[in-house]
Amino acid sequence: MTQPQKLSNRAQWLKARAARDFATSETLARGFLKKRPDDLAAARGLARDLVETGRAEKALEVWRSIFEQVPEDIEASYHLWCANPRDPRLASLGAGQIAILERARRFRLSEGESRPIHHVAICGISYCGSTLFDRMLGGLPGVASIGESHWLIKRRHERSFTTLSFEHYVDEEKLVPCSVCGDGCEVLSRDFRLGLAADHTDWYQRIGARLGALHLISADKNLVKLVENDPKLRFDALVMFKSPDQAWRSKLNKLPEGESADFYRAELDKFIQTWLGSYRHFLFDLKPTGKTIFLNFDAFAENPAPYAEAVCRKLGLPYSPEILTRTIPGHAVGGNRGSMANLRELDYSVKIRPLAPADLPQRQHAFIEGNELVQDTYRELMARHDMLLAGD
Repeated sequence: MTQPQKLSNRAQWLKARAARDFATSETLARGFLKKRPDDLAAARGLARDLVETGRAEKALEVWRSIFEQVPEDIEASYHLWCANPRDPRLASLGAGQIAILERARRFRLSEGESRPIHHVAICGISYCGSTLFDRMLGGLPGVASIGESHWLIKRRHERSFTTLSFEHYVDEEKLVPCSVCGDGCEVLSRDFRLGLAADHTDWYQRIGARLGALHLISADKNLVKLVENDPKLRFDALVMFKSPDQAWRSKLNKLPEGESADFYRAELDKFIQTWLGSYRHFLFDLKPTGKTIFLNFDAFAENPAPYAEAVCRKLGLPYSPEILTRTIPGHAVGGNRGSMANLRELDYSVKIRPLAPADLPQRQHAFIEGNELVQDTYRELMARHDMLLAGD
């Protein structure tokens, strides 16, 4: 197999977190912060790891550092306030901000102790078929899908999105809407989202409890988001992928038409790096507490029934063939807008068709075909996929 390039320090940090190697992860994060104390991504990741692994006192030091740099940060403020409401650092917060922290704390306490839940995390990259599969599995009895849960604490800001903060909390209409209820969903309520923004602890367990599910399906896909939301990686992983040509075709369809060959080549270069980085982490680094299985969406689309049944059997989900023809809409956020629009237009009837040929420009196809690391990685993905229909 072609050898990949040496991992950057940041990639090594993600690798350690994906393997639940908390000692290495902490060493690397503290190294980042020694070089750049304003590295908020490293600080937040370290603090969440420390909280989830029962080292709240150590985490408090990191939360203080974040708060000193960003006093409007809800998460850091919340952890400081819960530890000591009279902390002099909190004097910079106004009465309205303190009231929001108190509200978050009351809601958090109302949730009670988090209970264990069976979480299936769909992993992959954009346009891998995750939205359809997430909503299909969410239609099974006792199962709920949340979609892309990271959107729960985002709000619309001009043409983009930003993480919920004190000033945004009052703008309920700007929160990312529930895909069924729209704005003002009483299940994925403003207070529930505030509680998640203030305290990520037991993120998926709390979402599952809120949805009343025995099994929770998520489609956050991205490994960074998964380790941020659940550093202990308490889930079974379903890694979904398309062939490299089909994956690039899906991305290419979203790019503007009529650009130069150099533009598309640059975009393809970026895409290949994302594709390789993501799937090599899933193949060789990800070590959740549960199982990891792989599903080629191309093959699933050709012959859905045996693959859907095998996924449910391998992951301990209650299979019903009805999900191949209709799903039950539930409270969820995010997902591929085209896929969701199709489901709503068909009244949540499921239409699964074989993928059309990728039909890429010859130079783009040749570039993908000639990349040895891409082809080696795809062969390894397919070898894992081929295990899906094998006996348990």
